[in-house]
Amino acid sequence: MDYSFIDKLLERYWQCATSLEEEEMLKAFFRQKEIPQRFEQYRSLFNYEDLAASEHLGADFDEKMIRMVEQPVVRARRIPFAVRFRPFFKSVLFITGIAHFQGCRSCCHSSYIGKCRPALVQKQRHNGSRLQLCHL
Repeated sequence: MDYSFIDKLLERYWQCATSLEEEEMLKAFFRQKEIPQRFEQYRSLFNYEDLAASEHLGADFDEKMIRMVEQPVVRARRIPFAVRFRPFFKSVLFITGIAHFQGCRSCCHSSYIGKCRPALVQKQRHNGSRLQLCHL
């Protein structure tokens, strides 16, 4: 038997150039019980509607869907402001500490003696000389 017409219809189908009537002809051809082996790979493509129509939802489908819909909604956790910006605060404290340490070191040089704030400076007597040391 010559299946050139089916070949042409399939070629047009792949190019999206078939009409609805031509697609119905292809569906009718693939519904036959016996078709050539070379067309067997396309059978499921054209019989999907028949297969889908035979599948039905189970009796417990509605109950399952209602249970899924009624499950409590898990909301996102609220993170407090202090917790959210804790890394930022830590970095600011670290940088402030470094700046303080650098500032304290610079005020303890001999040219800055007497200019440091009293809370940061400890006076000591050593062999009659006056030293100023910074508290960290």
